[in-house]
Amino acid sequence: AADEAALRSAISRAYYACHLGIRKIVFENCDKSKSAKEFRSERGISHEKLLRYLQGSADKDVQKLGDDLAGLLGIRGVADYDMSRTIAREDADDAIEIAENILKSCDPAEIGKAVDEWITRAYSHSVS
Repeated sequence: AADEAALRSAISRAYYACHLGIRKIVFENCDKSKSAKEFRSERGISHEKLLRYLQGSADKDVQKLGDDLAGLLGIRGVADYDMSRTIAREDADDAIEIAENILKSCDPAEIGKAVDEWITRAYSHSVS
């Protein structure tokens, strides 16, 4: 049981390393003047908002990053909340590998530009 708890924790930590890292990239690389509401604080960028920014991007690489992060969030959900499912070493290894690939693929300038464009589109549609 202690080993499985460690594996579940490893999966959760792999997800949060990605979520927090990408959230920081978004916060530090976006034009905050476009939407003070969106960027009051880094912590204000929720899991859902971050995925919406990434997956809604016109940039295919940023969309893939969002899809990969969403997949890892799903794996984390199982690890954190589905106690009926046994977590194996391979599950944790897979999550860590996905997280490493996500973090290696992060281009701060590309992500910042893509999210800025998403926010510009989103606000131009909501104003009209």
